[in-house]
Amino acid sequence: MLKSPRDPALMPGTWNLWQTGKNLLLFACPKCADVFVLLLPISSDGKTQGKVKCPLKGCKFEDQVLLVGWNPEKETS
Repeated sequence: MLKSPRDPALMPGTWNLWQTGKNLLLFACPKCADVFVLLLPISSDGKTQGKVKCPLKGCKFEDQVLLVGWNPEKETS
């Protein structure tokens, strides 16, 4: 399981919220640095419910991710 800290700069292997009327969770792939919207459900402890798969062709990143610093009350409002 990858432990992913929150980082507004979205360095590889990190996450942040993108607030555009509704909160979207952005994730930066730790292998290729591609940034994409994370659509998997997140449990209250910050674990993705399922494995995150990088959508970039040729990238083989696939792992469950723990969003360090995840606060479900703050992030989903």
